[in-house]
Amino acid sequence: MVLVRKGEGGITLFSRKKSLEEIPEENTDVWSCQNPECKGWMRANFAFDTIPNCSLCQSPMIKGNKQLPPIANFSNDWKSNKKDERTII
Repeated sequence: MVLVRKGEGGITLFSRKKSLEEIPEENTDVWSCQNPECKGWMRANFAFDTIPNCSLCQSPMIKGNKQLPPIANFSNDWKSNKKDERTII
């Protein structure tokens, strides 16, 4: 909600929104598209393939780093369990 008050000095704005807290970022491994015309990238821990192709243009991707907010990916636990099951069978 924004309140506006006109006075002698001009217009004064008041906002009841809470100030946004700064979200911490960390150095994160990512895959970036090699195609210079494509801006596709993904977090390395969300990739399904060892060396993925870009889902936007199907070009090969290269490994790099970006400063990103941390996100927990629990599917990595599932992937490692699935890999263990394949070796047992």
